[in-house]
Amino acid sequence: MTGGAVLRVAAHVFLGAGQAPGTSEPETRGDEEPETERPVRRPPRPMVTVAVLLLAGCLAAGSVPALARGADGAARAFTDHAGYAAAALDGRAVARPGTEAWWSWSGAGLGLLSAALAAGLAAAAVRGVLPRALPLAPLRRLHSGHVGDYVAWTAAGIGLLAGLVLWPGG
Repeated sequence: MTGGAVLRVAAHVFLGAGQAPGTSEPETRGDEEPETERPVRRPPRPMVTVAVLLLAGCLAAGSVPALARGADGAARAFTDHAGYAAAALDGRAVARPGTEAWWSWSGAGLGLLSAALAAGLAAAAVRGVLPRALPLAPLRRLHSGHVGDYVAWTAAGIGLLAGLVLWPGG
């Protein structure tokens, strides 16, 4: 559901897909000056390019095992302070632990299935053809857009989590 929601927002922001939200508030208030001289229809190319490159990097790291192993090895070497100090100060190499087997066909299949479901949910949301069985109205009422409401929900979630962790026997 989260993936579908993020993809729906990305389709709306980057591709202009879906209906434009109806707002009665002006973009600027009082003596604020508009940020652009004319309305912006599409996001600037650098903004889209960065998003596409990040998405391509994530897809490559998730689907090419050798690339992921290389990135994992580089991250381990980067965070191995003792190994770096030994190599820099003493001139000796420190053996690094090997990487675990993390890639499997079932994991890749489940990843592709969840990506397909998220894309389908996003497409249905953009087109406005979500099934009526989905309980979206109560969820939309919870997302008011007010920062105070999100702070209250975060505090409630942290309190619930702390209560579960501190529960006797838990």
